[in-house]
Amino acid sequence: MEETERLIKLEEDFFPPTYGSNKATNGDVRTIHRRFLYEPPEDYFWLSVAACVCCFCLPPFGLLAVYRSRQVPRLYMAGDEHGAYRASGQAKGFALLAFMFGTMFVMALTLSLAYCLHLGL
Repeated sequence: MEETERLIKLEEDFFPPTYGSNKATNGDVRTIHRRFLYEPPEDYFWLSVAACVCCFCLPPFGLLAVYRSRQVPRLYMAGDEHGAYRASGQAKGFALLAFMFGTMFVMALTLSLAYCLHLGL
């Protein structure tokens, strides 16, 4: 409950309350848009860091994932929810792409090493 109260206070600091008519209660009531009560998009920061560290063969994808994952909270707090969700998806995509290519690289290296050992080279 403390987290909800903190978010409401943060919201009221950024977005002053508006007053309007609510037909359900037949009167003027205070209406606050609870924008920060919705869960922000996942930033996939730790997945991005793991992709950057583990997939040493393709650091550009890991670095792009880290960069986009760090943009998610900033975009969301600035009010660009669409941009935040897009950055979140791109961070996840770049991280998974780095893992995929890194795994393929390690598998190819292992198979070529096994083949060379089999031939006695």
